[in-house]
Amino acid sequence: MDFGLSYKDWARIAWTFVQGALAWALAAAAGWVPGDPWDWKTLIIGALAAGFSAAKNFALPDSSPIK
Repeated sequence: MDFGLSYKDWARIAWTFVQGALAWALAAAAGWVPGDPWDWKTLIIGALAAGFSAAKNFALPDSSPIK
């Protein structure tokens, strides 16, 4: 089993950050969540999503279908 973070994993983590931050910003712009679309909460939400993605990608082997 091959555990760890490869280049593809880092790309997945970065895209997860972008998607999480963008989703929060769009929800804030639509008024679904409180706050401005591009305040500090946007970065926190993106960082939390990226953190979960990093933990998942580190824990799963490269041959895992859910990676």
